[in-house]
Amino acid sequence: MGHFGLADAITVYNTYLDHNHRLFAYLQVVAGGGAAFVWADRRDQEVVYAILVGFLVIAVSNARLFWLSQKSLITIAAAIHKLCDQDEEMDPALRPVVATYEAYGLWSMMLLYIAITVMGALAIGAALVWR
Repeated sequence: MGHFGLADAITVYNTYLDHNHRLFAYLQVVAGGGAAFVWADRRDQEVVYAILVGFLVIAVSNARLFWLSQKSLITIAAAIHKLCDQDEEMDPALRPVVATYEAYGLWSMMLLYIAITVMGALAIGAALVWR
């Protein structure tokens, strides 16, 4: 097995960051689409409940994937900094650039994920009360 270097770590970081962005985008699209669907026209309560439950299933399923991905992103960001510190040949002008490879804390990102989930569920569920 070959040596895992800084370039490899940055590639993996970018892959995980893209993965997290996609999971957030999927959550927002499903929340917005579900809310738009139930509010666009009068829907039976059963339909609204089905959309709400479906949204929550998707949100909870994605939450686990997001949790694991964010944990990996934090680990990879730390590895990038360690590899950068160990690389004596790196151009000093590039060190500030490499320092930008950071990951937000796990719980701060999960709280944001939960907030989006709650807002989506409320937007969908409100159709049960006000429609």
